[in-house]
Amino acid sequence: MSDKILKMPIPYEPMKKNRWILKFSEPFSKIQIWWLSKASRPSYNTLDETWDDMVIVLRDPIGESTSKIILDGLAKIKNSNYEINLELEMLDPTGVVIEKWNVNGIIAKVNFGELDYIMDESVDITMTLNVISASLV
Repeated sequence: MSDKILKMPIPYEPMKKNRWILKFSEPFSKIQIWWLSKASRPSYNTLDETWDDMVIVLRDPIGESTSKIILDGLAKIKNSNYEINLELEMLDPTGVVIEKWNVNGIIAKVNFGELDYIMDESVDITMTLNVISASLV
């Protein structure tokens, strides 16, 4: 037998901030994943045992308007206490889901963005979600 022992490397790679998707429930399920720009992961406040707000930033394309989908969805729910469900999935380099959060919350605020003649950036929409519950599955 050989004195050499083959050692396999320990598979390790940190999760990356740019490998994620967010799926919305009705009435916002028409929001496409490529419209997503930024999002915060769930954050738990241990002092008062509550979930902090989650902030989601979306791009507003020329084609099907994200603004219109959000406004139509808000008009459908009309109830300010309507809970929506989100699935936040973290991905590995090949697109396989390696972490999945189920988040329930109420849309607290939607900011349809700032305009500026000097800037040549995309128009963003910022949505703030009051998180009621979140679970890592």
